[in-house]
Amino acid sequence: MINTIIFDMDGVIIDSEPRNLKIIEDIYDELGIEVPREFHLKSIGVESVEWWKRIIENFGVTGTTPEDIAAHERDKIYQYTFSPNASEYIFDGVEKSIKDLKDQGLKLAVASSSPGKLIKGVLKVAGLDETFDAVISAADGDVKRGKPEPDIFLKTADELNSKPEECLVIEDSESGLEAAKKAGMKTLAFLSAPVEISLDNADYNFKNYSEFLKIVSQII
Repeated sequence: MINTIIFDMDGVIIDSEPRNLKIIEDIYDELGIEVPREFHLKSIGVESVEWWKRIIENFGVTGTTPEDIAAHERDKIYQYTFSPNASEYIFDGVEKSIKDLKDQGLKLAVASSSPGKLIKGVLKVAGLDETFDAVISAADGDVKRGKPEPDIFLKTADELNSKPEECLVIEDSESGLEAAKKAGMKTLAFLSAPVEISLDNADYNFKNYSEFLKIVSQII
């Protein structure tokens, strides 16, 4: 029986994927490289340092490190997330939906590739800063391997004393869905990404939060 629900953040709580993709594109320009769109879109859901490692290896970038580029990207994202209009990008209905799940006695967590500071900032903007039982960040070294490896979800389950088969993961990216399936968890895909994603690793899917609770109630 499902008693634990684990949320990704980007593209699940906040509609940040289009903005994140644009920031990454701007950094490509700064680095003087051209990245094909089909390759670029694979960045969705991947931890930042890992992504810049792939870029450096595939496009011959020199004179910098994945860590330095990731820090530069993070600074740009912080400027956006902590701006006065950040609340406009929180998905409609997400606060009520998540608080309803909390009221039902379910254990709730966020497991994200974003830094912990950023996760906490988004949750505060969303009105959810005191709602989750655990917040795990791949970017802060909470886990050894980021998505699509299962480490972050297994760590989250362990933090909540939950078994993998008791967990439902809400994800919007192929790498996140793959990681959750590798962890042995049920998956619910939020079709919010700016591109169509493969649903091979999705047990269920939803398009907006107006239908979210109904679908979750059928799963649990």
